[in-house]
Amino acid sequence: MTWLRTGTVSVTAGSTAVVGAGTGFSGADADDVFFGPDGRPYQLGAVEDNTHLTLTTPYLGATGSGQTYAILKLYLSTAGLTARMEALATLYKAAADLALAGRFGDGSAAAPGIAFANDQDNGLYRIGQNHYALSVAGQKVLEIQAGKVTFWATLEPQDIVKAAAYEYVSYIRNTEPSGISAFGLKNSAGTVVGGMGYYGAGDLLLMSINTPAGAARLQSAGGAFDVMSDGTFAPTLDNLLRVGSSARRVAQLVAGTAVISTSDAREKEWRGPLSPAELAVAIGVADLIGAYRWIEAIETKGAAARVHFGVRAQDVVSLFADHGLDAFCYGVVCYDKWIGDDGVERDRYGVRESELWAMVVAAFRHGQIQQDARLSAMESRIAALEPQSD
Repeated sequence: MTWLRTGTVSVTAGSTAVVGAGTGFSGADADDVFFGPDGRPYQLGAVEDNTHLTLTTPYLGATGSGQTYAILKLYLSTAGLTARMEALATLYKAAADLALAGRFGDGSAAAPGIAFANDQDNGLYRIGQNHYALSVAGQKVLEIQAGKVTFWATLEPQDIVKAAAYEYVSYIRNTEPSGISAFGLKNSAGTVVGGMGYYGAGDLLLMSINTPAGAARLQSAGGAFDVMSDGTFAPTLDNLLRVGSSARRVAQLVAGTAVISTSDAREKEWRGPLSPAELAVAIGVADLIGAYRWIEAIETKGAAARVHFGVRAQDVVSLFADHGLDAFCYGVVCYDKWIGDDGVERDRYGVRESELWAMVVAAFRHGQIQQDARLSAMESRIAALEPQSD
């Protein structure tokens, strides 16, 4: 004889129904004996499942839940013994045809075909031909098809340590020469919003965006630049970020039209015309213009290095000083200092040529006004010396 006591039961006075919690009623048979919370024995009429059974006579005790009980297995029922033998034969056949032969049933996410005895909603199950999935807690987290793997769970970031310098963690490869090796991105609604990849036919590294009003953003701690949906390349912060620096200069800027600089009167504190000292500097700038070749260009191109025209920033600084002005109080001259990658301090001068030439234009205009005044005075004197006709 065997006793079943796992879990608790709920009974109702005058009812033949017994409901279990954490019970294993399926291990019992009709004609076994149920000892209820009232201590009386009752014959089992039917066992529906692990948590439901029916007595042959109504329960005589008081209604209650969470009660202890016991079932005495008699193994006296011919029908019960027959059913058990048939179930055992069926189970053995299934095991022989499947698990014992290395084959398993399809299963589902909630009940995987290959599962764990102590965690039966975790494991591997078959969705279809060449189509499988991994489930955890009854939910699909990884789907595997021919040539395709889909993640259905949130990927938690983890540190991946590599000892070798510049060694990639992993690769995405498209064996088609003109294909694209890429990974895509979706929003919370599952819509593709962009991605990054390599286009073999054009030997291009691509970063794409597929949102109507969005942008592909290049982000750093100091700010970011966006490639807008219309192709515009723009900083995220107005009038704060720069392209290039004294230490990392852009060699050449090629454009179809001239650079547009803001010149809105509402954004300027207008001081007026140049002072006499500033005009003197502007006049002197013209004398500083000369021809030159870049030393770096001579080192790389030799005699083929081209000749340019302009000024030297240090000469402009000295010219301001000669007229009692500090060049660094003006936006004409720039000076930057930095520490190079080798730890050595370096510096470099520069000029804003548009402002420099604006000063030169002002100087020429001032000279023209003076010349016009002298010419007018001379014409007046000549006119005064000429005899008057009757």
